[in-house]
Amino acid sequence: MYEKESDRTSPINVKQISVFFNTGTSSNPQCKLIQQLFATANSKRFDVTTGARPTNINEIRQRERIKAASKMADKTRANKSGLGYEVEKKMEANYDREEQAGTPVHVVNWINGLMQGEHDPIPATDWKSICNHLRDGIMLCKLINKLLATEGKPAKTFQKKSSPFVALANIEAFNKGCEEYGLAREFQFQSGDLWECRKGPFLNVLNCLHSLGFHCNSKKVMPAYTGEIVKYLDD
Repeated sequence: MYEKESDRTSPINVKQISVFFNTGTSSNPQCKLIQQLFATANSKRFDVTTGARPTNINEIRQRERIKAASKMADKTRANKSGLGYEVEKKMEANYDREEQAGTPVHVVNWINGLMQGEHDPIPATDWKSICNHLRDGIMLCKLINKLLATEGKPAKTFQKKSSPFVALANIEAFNKGCEEYGLAREFQFQSGDLWECRKGPFLNVLNCLHSLGFHCNSKKVMPAYTGEIVKYLDD
């Protein structure tokens, strides 16, 4: 398999393997060896180009979910058209109705009351101010951790770094915490609904927090949530 003794003993620089593999041919005596190395590394989720150590399966799955959410968020950056445009416009109209009913005000007052002294308060009640304040996921994680603590449940891990990847991970941690707290999954939202800061999708975030408030009322959490259920018919 080796042409000479030096081939057998020379160490392989893993950071150069990917470059070598792309330029190698089937006639190269080390090509099969490198193919086997890539196959083994892939099966163990080992990053041969960086030399990173394998992570546990839960972390791998979490990263894959976050990457999928990030890709989905990227797709929504383009302007909507056709059916997608109509759906988003309808969601924006529904948000306006919630706003007229005072739901954002109730949500902001409730969260700020619960988190008083533990996080900077949400500065205003318009959707952009709420979204920009929550989109890193930090305040949401602090909120759900405080609620979980009332039932003796473990806190969700979150980070305070400023990056899209960390923000998406924090938002996912909040959603998981909501589920563990007993909030039905149907009331949760996609990470991109918050991270993208679009008025239509942000309705899902508002609905989640609105529902979480009612859920907390059923558990006698104070301060109580004062929002009301808004009913409206399609035109």
